[in-house]
Order: sequence, then structure tokens, then C-alpha cells
Amino acid sequence: MNLPNTLSLFRIILAAVFTLAMSLEVSWGIWVALGAFIIASITDWLDGYLARKLQLVTDLGKLLDPLADKILVAAAFVSFSAMGICPAWVTIAILFREFAVTGLRLLLVEKRVVLPADQWGKWKTVLQMVYCIWVLGALSFYPEGNMLVADLLMYGALALTVISGANYIRGGAPHLK
Repeated sequence: MNLPNTLSLFRIILAAVFTLAMSLEVSWGIWVALGAFIIASITDWLDGYLARKLQLVTDLGKLLDPLADKILVAAAFVSFSAMGICPAWVTIAILFREFAVTGLRLLLVEKRVVLPADQWGKWKTVLQMVYCIWVLGALSFYPEGNMLVADLLMYGALALTVISGANYIRGGAPHLK
């Protein structure tokens, strides 16, 4: 297994560490969750960079990288909804988009059509991760603080999630006939 794929697998492990840390009812749990999420976010950028730079793009990597992103982001949004930080409908909308795009991609594979990631999807992931890091940082440093910036980031991430999802559906739908 090459280094980029190993980093993607490591991100999935970090998502499990994040989830465990968020479920612990100890003061240091949020710090562990924050550290795991930041490291996982860095590996998201790093595995893609290395795969392209070292020409190590593989079919496994094309599956693992977005899967690891989805697992990490889903874990964070579900955790935030359980804590009352993120409305459940926002989390459901984000998860719906992820399942819909993944399902569309699976259908298109059978037709030998590749639906590559576009800039909207990449920015969606970046803003989702920034939102998650912001919330975790706020919980770590200012647990009683104002979450206005977090709310703005959340709605921005939601908007990019909807836009990128619509883009994928618009790009893939003609191939489903």
C-alpha cells in the first residue's frame, strides 16, 4: 500500500479516535478530538498532494480518500448535533448530499463514466473542516463563548454542500438515461 493510501486509512482511524474522544465525558476529551481532527484534516490535503506529485493515484485511493473525508465530517456533524451545536436538519442535509453523490458515482461507474471532484466539492470539504475545527477550538478554549462565527461557517458549508451536490447531479444525470 502506498503512502497516500496509508494516510487515508490513518484518517479513518483518526475519525474513530475523534468519535471516541467526543463521547468521553472528561475535560480533555475535546482536546483529543481537536487534535485528531486537525491531524486528519492535514492528512486530507497531504494524501492528495503526494498522490499527484509522486504519481501514486490508485483506484483504492480514489475510494479511500473521499470515504475518509465523509466518515470524518459525518462523525463531527453528528457529534455537534448531539451536543445541540448544529441543528439536526443541517447534519441530515449534509449526510444526504454525501450519500446522494456517492450513490450517483456508483451508478455511473457501471456506465464507465467518471464524475471527478470539482472545485465546489473541494471548497465544500474545506469549509466543512474549517467549521469543525472552529467549533472544536471554541469548545476547547471558550466553552461558554459566542458561536456566531461557527454558525456563519456552518451555513456557508451548508450552502457549498447544496451547490456542489446540485453540480454533481447536474453533471451525472444525463448519463443515467
